[in-house]
This record gives sequence, structure tokens and C-alpha cells, in this order.
Amino acid sequence: MKILLLEDDRDLCNIIQTELVKNGYTVDACSDGETALLYALNVDYSYDLAIVDRMVPVIDGLTIIKAMRSKGIPIPVIIITGMSELDD
Repeated sequence: MKILLLEDDRDLCNIIQTELVKNGYTVDACSDGETALLYALNVDYSYDLAIVDRMVPVIDGLTIIKAMRSKGIPIPVIIITGMSELDD
């Protein structure tokens, strides 16, 4: 399984990536939305899952997800966030 990981906290990103790789997953990790958008919209990468932080520099996670959907990329997405309100 190939996973796109977007997390701007580099320590947290490294921990998540390390654990996923240890469990047999292939992971492309990005720390900003601009880079993640390039990866996400490139169908040659063929991701099976995206793990997306909602608040990242340059382009936010929700915008990336909307761009994927508008390009017909239907992969499952897990949204991670430090936002604490249910409506967030």
C-alpha cells in the first residue's frame, strides 16, 4: 500500500512515516501543502491512502483534498488536525 503523508510538524511526520514503513507501507512524506498538492494530483504515484494535516503552510489540507476530488482521485483520506472543535 502506498500512502501520501502531509504533516508540517517534522518530528511527528518522521514518527508517523517510520512506523508506517516498519509495518510494510510505502510512504511519501510532505511538510507543506504545495509539495503535497503536486504529489496528490500526479496519478502516476497511484496512492492508496492520504493522511492529511488540515493546517499546513502554503496550501491547507482541505484545499488539497478538494483538488484531488475535482480531478477524480477518489482515494480514502484520513484528516489529522490539532483543531479542537467538533465543527473544525
